[in-house]
Amino acid sequence: MGNEVYHWRTKQVISLHNLSKTERKLVDVLSSIWDDPCFLMLATQCLETDEQRQKLLGIIEKENLTDTDKITELAWDIEDGYI
Repeated sequence: MGNEVYHWRTKQVISLHNLSKTERKLVDVLSSIWDDPCFLMLATQCLETDEQRQKLLGIIEKENLTDTDKITELAWDIEDGYI
């Protein structure tokens, strides 16, 4: 499908055309864990800067995280400045 992440159940599309390299990488990592549009929105909506996204990527990779609840909580903590 080109530069899009497509979720067949909800038929929602997140366009990757305007995403930064860090956002694209985070979307790829998150979609490999759980291909759910709401979960993928962490990369494009919840975390506003590439610095925040890189923090989340680093933690996911360092701790080999796959628990979606834990990843979501981490994203919120990063967004709120706790991490």
